[in-house]
Amino acid sequence: GAGEDEIYALLPNPLINQTDPFQPDRDVPSVALGQPISTTNAGKALNPYPGLLRSYKFAVTFGADPDGGGGGTPAPALVVNGSFEKPSVANWELLDSIPGWDVITGPAEIDNAIWAASDGSQSMDLNGNAPAVVAQTITGLTPGATYALSFDYSINPTAQANATADVSINGTVVLSVTGTTDMKPPAYQQASVEFIVPASGQATIGFSGTSSGSAGAVIDNVEMTGIGGGGPVEPPVEPPSGGVPADIPVVNGSFEAPVVANWGAFDSIPGWTTTSGPLELDGAIWPAAEGSQSMDLNGNGPVGLEQVVTGLTPGATYALTYQYGVHTGATSSKTAIVFVNGNIAENITATTAMKPPNYTSGRYEFTAPASGQVTIGFAGSSTGSTGAVIDNVEISPAP
Repeated sequence: GAGEDEIYALLPNPLINQTDPFQPDRDVPSVALGQPISTTNAGKALNPYPGLLRSYKFAVTFGADPDGGGGGTPAPALVVNGSFEKPSVANWELLDSIPGWDVITGPAEIDNAIWAASDGSQSMDLNGNAPAVVAQTITGLTPGATYALSFDYSINPTAQANATADVSINGTVVLSVTGTTDMKPPAYQQASVEFIVPASGQATIGFSGTSSGSAGAVIDNVEMTGIGGGGPVEPPVEPPSGGVPADIPVVNGSFEAPVVANWGAFDSIPGWTTTSGPLELDGAIWPAAEGSQSMDLNGNGPVGLEQVVTGLTPGATYALTYQYGVHTGATSSKTAIVFVNGNIAENITATTAMKPPNYTSGRYEFTAPASGQVTIGFAGSSTGSTGAVIDNVEISPAP
C-alpha cells in the first residue's frame, strides 16, 4: 500500500498537473528528460499523493543516441578514410595530404566521377604524375593477434598497359598486385593478406605504385579486421624480468618502404625518425642484404635516423643486429655510428672491399631497461655523398 504510493510520489511529477484530479488510464504528454524542472515541468511539483488509486501504469521510452555515445554504437573502422572519401573531389585531384594517410611520395590522386569506385564514390590511383606511396599507422591492435588487411584494386581506365602496386605491412612488402587492362572499373578484384600484430600493438600499412606513367593501379575499400575464432586474441604473457623474451620487430628494418625504382631521397620514411637528412633509399642500383632496398647513410652528406622499439621484457638481454657495406661509388672507406638509447654502441667502418653484395654483419647486445623500450639509431660519420650502407636491422633475444 503506502510504500508504493510513496515511491511513486518521489518521482519527478510530469504526469499529473496539480490543478487536475487524477484520472485512471488518461494519456499524458511525454517529457523531455534532462531539462530543468522550471522549464520542462512548469506547473508541476514533487508532492505525495496518498489518495491515488493503485491501478495505474506508466512507461519510459528511451533509445540510443544516433550520433554516438549509446551502447549500440558500432566500433569505429580501424583504417581511417579507407575508401578515400575525403577530401571530396569533383572529378579528380592530385593531393599532397589526405586525411588518415601519410603521402610518402606524391602527389597521390583521388578520383571521383571519372570512373566507378568499389565502395563509396571515390578511389585512389597510385600513379598521379608518377608512382605514389601512401601509408597509415594503425594503433590499438591486440599484440600477438592475427588480423587481415583487405582492399579492392583495379586500373586507371586510360592505362594502355597493366599497372602494378606493392602492399607493405610494417615496412615489409607482403603482396604485389597487378591491375590488368581488362579489369577497368567498375571491375575490381579483392585482395587480402593476414599478419600477426607485433608487441607494439600497431601496424603501418602502405600502398606503393610500381609502374611508370600517370595511369596506374587503383585501390579502394581498404579495411582491417581481426580474425581467429571470432573472439579477441589474448596478448602473449610476458615472462618475468630476465626471462626468455619474444622477438621484437623493428618497423621497416629492411627499408622496403617507400618503394623506389633506383634511389630516392626522403625527409621521412615509415617506422623511422629522421635526425638529419634527407635519407637515401637505394633499390636496383645495387643488391640489398635483405629484400630489395637498403639505406646509404650519406645522402647529400651524413644522415641520421632512429626508432623507438617497445614491448621488450625488462631485464632481458637482446641483440641488435644489422648488415652493413659501402656505397658502390665510394673510393675510400666510410664510417658510421650505431646508437642504443643515445649512447654510442658501435663505430663501424665499411671498406671498399665491402661493396654490395659483400655485406658484413654487426651485432650489439644490451639489457632492456625497466621501461621495456629502447631507442636504436644509425648515423653516417663520413663526408661526401657516398657512405656506409645499412640493411636488415633486427632485434632478437640474445642466446
